[in-house]
Amino acid sequence: MGPAGVEYVYKDELKKIRGTIQQRVIEEAKAQEAQGLDAEAAGKAAESLVADWVRAEEAELARRYEQEIMNPEEALSLGSVSEIVMPTDLRRVLTEHLAFCLRHYEPGPMNAVQREFH
Repeated sequence: MGPAGVEYVYKDELKKIRGTIQQRVIEEAKAQEAQGLDAEAAGKAAESLVADWVRAEEAELARRYEQEIMNPEEALSLGSVSEIVMPTDLRRVLTEHLAFCLRHYEPGPMNAVQREFH
């Protein structure tokens, strides 16, 4: 699915993060005002800090997605992928698999839906 898969796979986490933005801005603005900033500066600083936090959380989810789901070794262990082939070996592997299919091909009558390779 690529990078857009993060939005689908972690939709609940992203919804939770994005749903707490306003509350975090208010809390952070209060904390900034407690440190001595005026209301306007505290609001701007709070928005900046919360925006940085949101970017960091989304980056962490993207990292988790790449590590856990877009990992070819993980797909191999789950059985989604039967073999990891390096680009230099691709022609050889394709030739071997095609030769296997051709060796085991048995033509049958065309009475129904034709499925060439079983």
